Amino acid sequence: MIPCLQFQPASALDLLERKIEELLVDERGRNFLERIAEVLKIAAEIPAIKENAEKLAIRIYSFYSRLSALRDELRIAGLVKI
Repeated sequence: MIPCLQFQPASALDLLERKIEELLVDERGRNFLERIAEVLKIAAEIPAIKENAEKLAIRIYSFYSRLSALRDELRIAGLVKI
């Protein structure tokens, strides 16, 4: 996913959003949630999609409010400042 973010950032971010939402239905585990935060952080460092990646992180943080580990990982990654 990371190479896609570098070469086709807008398309990759759309794909990333759909994949995260799909996987969060069944997947759990701190490592998995940490990986989501890491990839979103990398996306937020790409100038072309920085704002949209940050908005996605906030949207995920709010929508999956019952997943405290996911919220922690997004905060640790510096994507959410709450």
